[in-house]
Amino acid sequence: MELLRKQNQVLIAALETAYGTAASPTGANAILAQDLSVKMIDAQTQDRNNIVAWMGAQGAITVGRQITANFGIELAASGTAATPPAWGSVLMACGFAEVVGASDVAYTPVDESFSSLTMIYRIKTLQQRLIGSRGKVVFNLDQGTIPSAKYDFIGLYEDPSEETESLTGANYDDFKIPEGVTDVSTEVTLFGTPVAMRKLTIDPGVMMDMDRHTEGESVEVGGRSGSISISFRTDVAQLVDAIKKGSGNFEGPLQAVHGTEVGKTLTFDVPNVQVRTADIEWDGEFASVSMQADIKPLSANTDLSITQS
Repeated sequence: MELLRKQNQVLIAALETAYGTAASPTGANAILAQDLSVKMIDAQTQDRNNIVAWMGAQGAITVGRQITANFGIELAASGTAATPPAWGSVLMACGFAEVVGASDVAYTPVDESFSSLTMIYRIKTLQQRLIGSRGKVVFNLDQGTIPSAKYDFIGLYEDPSEETESLTGANYDDFKIPEGVTDVSTEVTLFGTPVAMRKLTIDPGVMMDMDRHTEGESVEVGGRSGSISISFRTDVAQLVDAIKKGSGNFEGPLQAVHGTEVGKTLTFDVPNVQVRTADIEWDGEFASVSMQADIKPLSANTDLSITQS
């Protein structure tokens, strides 16, 4: 028996031109993923419940199947301002549109014409395709960490197969070395004022639904309800102000700029958040403000933007 090893896992992905029509990713489309977990069959079953003359289980019938893939990707820009980062296509399949400008690349949410991926999961000669894949994403920019995006994808079920040979040509060169979140690399502004950020999570709040009916099935974006969670060092005046903002459900912008060089800078702009709660948080011996807020767009699809420049 030849054992399957974690180190032999490969995930490749390419955008589909039409939903559910399989693209053909190759090793050149390899995803530099971390904490990869693929559930090769996520089945929904219906128990049989008939009256019989003896005790015991009667079994179940599978009534729905899908595949899930969960993984993280380090957040690093491409190094060239107007060249999309390697993770751009993955983000597009989470309800975002990509706009390449003369000196930047911007990602903003959409409410129609959603992109999808064909993903292929390989362990040596084992192959599992995830056609029609769409997902959701959460961005983490905690101080003292490598910034990252956590993805949860759902794909249409297809039986796995045993191929004649392992995947060749896996290439991760487009995934650049990230920069850690430090006082030099990262600046966070909340309600127009710089804050001494310790923790920051931005969740666009994409809601995924598996839509099944007698004419077929698809993975659909069911809605979006975003939020942020932030913790920052505080003095008395800042703490009093934060508590007041929480009590009054204050609204205003959040911006996080990560990177200092052209082509290597990512800017997260959230034009309007509404504070849900704010309180004191102890991080060791020192106090911080812990704040939870909803992303409250002022018009369609202005929830947030991620810009590489």
